[in-house]
Amino acid sequence: KLFQKITAKAPHAFANKDWQAINDISRLRISYYDNRVNETTQALQKAQSTDELNEALWLEVKKIYQHFLCFHPQAELAETFYNSVFCRLYHRRYFHNDFIFVQATLKDDPPVPVEAEYRSYFPVVDGLKPTIKQIINHFDFKASFVDLERDIRLLVKAFYKQAPDTHHQPWQMRFDIL
Repeated sequence: KLFQKITAKAPHAFANKDWQAINDISRLRISYYDNRVNETTQALQKAQSTDELNEALWLEVKKIYQHFLCFHPQAELAETFYNSVFCRLYHRRYFHNDFIFVQATLKDDPPVPVEAEYRSYFPVVDGLKPTIKQIINHFDFKASFVDLERDIRLLVKAFYKQAPDTHHQPWQMRFDIL
């Protein structure tokens, strides 16, 4: 609920061009997520030794967790949370399909209508810049851009700078916007 409450403030802050509030909202969202991951990690460390990976246990944990994802409105976010917890508990040598979610569990299931939760955009359809423009236009920020095309170019540049080694092509991308 805290996450949703702070997220609900973002459109108003953007419409008022309150960039500090936008920054604060982003920071709080990340902080809330990190706090939940840390709390879960600490609870697991107290409940059981995590010095060595108990492979049988974690295979069963992932199987049960995967079962619950079938009815989760944000299954991919739940998978990311699981991965965050697991990766804080164990060494990277265990980061493979057996113990973490590499591909979305529900990718082959019929889509559940969760547009109120998130919306997916696929740059393969129109290209990266038009997709970003579509995302921006969808949210109706109620604040005009001085130069939207320039802002999109800068956003794409920052995106590639943040992930210089990924070299993803548009057909390899998907944006899920909460």
